[in-house]
Amino acid sequence: MDFLFFESLNPGAEDHTKLKIDLCEDQQVHYGLNYVAAWRPSTNRILNDSSALLLSGHIQCRTHNRVHSVEILAEHLKNKEWPLGNEFTGFFSGVQFSDDTLRIFNDPIGLFHLYYCFTAKYLVVATNLNAIYALTGSSIRRSTLLLEMTGPEFSQYGRSTVLENVYSLLPGEMVVVKDGMTERFFDTTIKAEDKPGHKNLAYELVDLVNSEFKNFYPESDSLMVSMSGGIDSRVNLAALHANGKKPLLSNFGKPEYIDSMIPARIAEDLGLGIDIIDPVSFQFPPQFMTDKIVKETDSLYVNQWLALFDYYKDKQSGYPLFFLGDMCDIFRGKGISSLKTRKFRRNHYARKFVTGKQLSLVPISEEEKRKFAISKRDFILSRVKESARAFLEEDNQGLIDEVEADLNELFEHLDRYSPSYIESHEELFGIFTHGRRSMGKQLNILKVLFTPEIPILNIRIIRHVLNFSPLARYGDELTNQMFRHPAWSNLGNYPTAQNPFVPYNSKFWLMMLGWFVRSSTDQALLRLHVLTKGKWSRQRLVASRDILSDYLYPGARENYSGYFTGSKINASKLTKLFEDRAGKSSWPLSGQDLIPHAQAAWYLKNFRH
Repeated sequence: MDFLFFESLNPGAEDHTKLKIDLCEDQQVHYGLNYVAAWRPSTNRILNDSSALLLSGHIQCRTHNRVHSVEILAEHLKNKEWPLGNEFTGFFSGVQFSDDTLRIFNDPIGLFHLYYCFTAKYLVVATNLNAIYALTGSSIRRSTLLLEMTGPEFSQYGRSTVLENVYSLLPGEMVVVKDGMTERFFDTTIKAEDKPGHKNLAYELVDLVNSEFKNFYPESDSLMVSMSGGIDSRVNLAALHANGKKPLLSNFGKPEYIDSMIPARIAEDLGLGIDIIDPVSFQFPPQFMTDKIVKETDSLYVNQWLALFDYYKDKQSGYPLFFLGDMCDIFRGKGISSLKTRKFRRNHYARKFVTGKQLSLVPISEEEKRKFAISKRDFILSRVKESARAFLEEDNQGLIDEVEADLNELFEHLDRYSPSYIESHEELFGIFTHGRRSMGKQLNILKVLFTPEIPILNIRIIRHVLNFSPLARYGDELTNQMFRHPAWSNLGNYPTAQNPFVPYNSKFWLMMLGWFVRSSTDQALLRLHVLTKGKWSRQRLVASRDILSDYLYPGARENYSGYFTGSKINASKLTKLFEDRAGKSSWPLSGQDLIPHAQAAWYLKNFRH
């Protein structure tokens, strides 16, 4: 929980100063003339008797430090300046109350979840659903519950949430409430042009990222980087290193895993500390732990962060900055569903290297958008129907209608951006669903102990990068060139876990050849492992995480089945899926797709329905 704000619609009708708010152990509370605000210490805020500004995340103006930038933001909002100009950077969501006007807003991606609700007495805004439920008693919206539980994006669509009449902001949205009237405004400054790439684009992006890091974290010394063997996290380290920073590296795995060996080698060469943490015991943690996370963060999704908390709980204080690299996907166009399959990548690169032909994109049209919407709608609705029957034992057309309405609201929002290609349309859909929701959940969890940072999603970077056509960004070719920049080339000299045979900044054809060999071999070995029920023991070409160990860890089965006790979820199919994976009769996927079921179960046990 970052903050809760509510405005009384009937000032003087009741003494709101007597209202007790219990958000967290270290919360602070302010009672204004006709509003109440509660927040955790790390929240940016400006408060007096008649006005308030509460902000999750960070914002900075080019000409001011962070503290004064919040004041500049407050003035811009009061003057109805939306979207914010390119003099601002950061990623955030917030609420402002001034001149009897309520403004609720978030950045163009909308990573920081923010919810609001109109009741007979209050306008309530909060970063946590449980806090809103405590004030409103809203009942569960079962259609959204199914989406959060079973995917395919583990995400809501549109503005609806898991609580009836409680809404979330769309990406880049500002809601203005005054005198009982509501207006909505949108920041659509990403994907505005779909500019073609140019030969200096890679170096241009490196300079931009380095500049953003320099300006945004000039005085920060307590820094940590979540470091895998991939390239996304390496972008953060490269930018920090280029600015003379020496962060502590945090890695999930074991010393013998390739995903840990590469970061360990980098740390040794750069003189950095590194902690290698095995998360296996936290992939299916005890119910008391999952309940606590859901209650406080609405964000049970990537449980490896719980291992991080256990490791650092007595070692860290003061919310050190913690850098994540996941959304570096935008440099590679990986959010485009039709282009990210393993089969498509193999065929694309084979064609490119044999014939020299580039990827071709499909111009946007009403017909292409219609076909995309139908494809997504049919797939998602079929999942919802299946989930309703299997887990809630319902066959309710009303649930389907609600999900379809939510999808239509999202498609309507996508239409506001008017990109040039259907692939850009697809990319935005992925960013606005799985991307922002899953990353937002990780941010919420990490706030328990850290100040999480995803600088790649700072306003200036995201606007600049996503304005370039996917044709300029697709695959690793752009990032391969970025790690040839003199400021980053030292980190480009190391391989990745996906291709451990050659440095990442090698000639592109050689890097792709290595990736193809590793990927194809891994798939063949995994198939043999599953088909032989584990008799063929080798799962990977090089030593990597054994996903099956998550399912076989002592107590994992009992913990998973225990999530559903008293929830009215028919868990038989869910527990069978767990057993099939543990018994090597089903493909050994990460348990990340199963954990959201525990969050749904908590909602059913604790919210009215």
